[in-house]
Amino acid sequence: MEKHRHTLHLDEINPRLADEDLRGKLELFVRAWQTADVDGLLSLLREDATFSMPPIPSWYQGRENIGDLIGKTIFGGQANGRWRLLPTRANGQPGFGLYKLNEGTKNYDGYGIQVLTFDGDQIVDITTFRNPTLMGFFQLPSTLNA
Repeated sequence: MEKHRHTLHLDEINPRLADEDLRGKLELFVRAWQTADVDGLLSLLREDATFSMPPIPSWYQGRENIGDLIGKTIFGGQANGRWRLLPTRANGQPGFGLYKLNEGTKNYDGYGIQVLTFDGDQIVDITTFRNPTLMGFFQLPSTLNA
């Protein structure tokens, strides 16, 4: 198990994305996800953004639909602190290893890989590949200490 890194290093994601505006957007994204801040997350999305979680066949489009989904499920209940993210890259795009709190062990178990697509300074797509075995392919730990 490795300790959670708190610093987002964009140069680890993609050197050409080392722009301060994008760095700020990614940091806001991580903060929104880790604190279950639906409004904070939605403020980063373009109005027609999409959200999907393969292998689930459904997907969601638009801030309102994404907000409804996330607010009722992923960020539902006592979700502040439920998730942790570690930066990675996927096909040249910013991404994160997504970890979910294991109530039994109080550690964070790998959940999958999340890939963001930007258009300018707005996120136009969030795809979360819900497969914990992907962590190893991205050289991310399978578990994080709480």
